[in-house]
Amino acid sequence: MIWTTFRALEFAVECSKVKVMAIDETPQMREDLPSNVEFQQHDVNDGLELYYNSYDVVHVRCIGAGITSYRQLLTEVFKCLRPGGVAIFIEGDFDLLEEKQMYILEPASDSNPNGSWLQRWVQAVRKAQVHRCKLKDPDDSPETLDKGLWQFDLYESSTCGTGSIFTPVSPWPESDLPEESLHYKVVGVLMRQNLKIFLHSTQSMLIEDGVSREDTETWMAHALSELEGPLKAWFRWRVAWGRRTPDSTVPIVKATPVATAKNFKAHMFPSPQNIEARKNLMSKVKHFTRPQTHIRNEQQSLEYIKQRESLSFSTRGKFFDD
Repeated sequence: MIWTTFRALEFAVECSKVKVMAIDETPQMREDLPSNVEFQQHDVNDGLELYYNSYDVVHVRCIGAGITSYRQLLTEVFKCLRPGGVAIFIEGDFDLLEEKQMYILEPASDSNPNGSWLQRWVQAVRKAQVHRCKLKDPDDSPETLDKGLWQFDLYESSTCGTGSIFTPVSPWPESDLPEESLHYKVVGVLMRQNLKIFLHSTQSMLIEDGVSREDTETWMAHALSELEGPLKAWFRWRVAWGRRTPDSTVPIVKATPVATAKNFKAHMFPSPQNIEARKNLMSKVKHFTRPQTHIRNEQQSLEYIKQRESLSFSTRGKFFDD
């Protein structure tokens, strides 16, 4: 079960013998779906009882903006796993990091226009999301992923882990290794494109949260300029994973189809050539000179949280009492 449309389709093509279920709050009207993929419309805030005890892998990615209790989501996902099944969670961090990935970028402000306007925007979106979902505790937000799934007895402790994946906000990183240069150029271009879309799509959210339209226009202009300029920053993705204990017992509830749409345009499928190229690239990632992934155990995860909370300009744990 996977909550991202394109990744579900990509996975279904790569693993033709695997049954893939994708859940989205909005209808997915697609044509020519592979026989091993299905889309269902469902709001995960209503619980996942329809899917209990049904899947070997559940992949949750980038849905935190609309979740009213992420901690509750973690327990619901556990119930969707068969004994021994694996859950993987990925959500964005709203604090951009500087070139060395050690410190948080200082956001621009009325008193400090030389700070990062993109940082100001991203952190304002985080604040608006907390208010929109009426969150009162960091553990009800995706921030709880940094604690890992060890905080639940439901998951097998020895299989749990947390991590950080860093992607450049634009194609600024350079390397003497051709594969690394190409990797960051492609990823940077895609991230810049996605962040431009993000800026436009979240403008109404900031206005709803009390930022004037005039201010959003000013902030956006500066942020867009940064994305085209020399801003050297990283976007962090927080990751957590764990396995349901093989001897766990959860009452079996058979899944019932909900508003299934069966359509998809064939041109969006990754070609065999693209899949092979990605495999070749991944075999060389271990030789990259810039760290892009960090993996932590339970103790390291708790230490990382303390470190992040102590950094200047960190928004971790903030906005929940506003």
